[in-house]
Amino acid sequence: MAGVVRLIAAGGRCWICGMTSVSGEKLPGRRHKIRLLCRRHDELVFGTPPQPDPAGGEQQPDHG
Repeated sequence: MAGVVRLIAAGGRCWICGMTSVSGEKLPGRRHKIRLLCRRHDELVFGTPPQPDPAGGEQQPDHG
């Protein structure tokens, strides 16, 4: 069974802080449940920056 999987998310809000999401995390054992993540929390969960938006949209600023 695979671990946590990163998915591209085109919209929505981070489940942790409410900022605009850039990706989602799919947890093992949950078929359709995806938790959305903002840029900051994506980097904290996965350790690397999220991939650029394939549609060419602007990325949201960091929480810094």
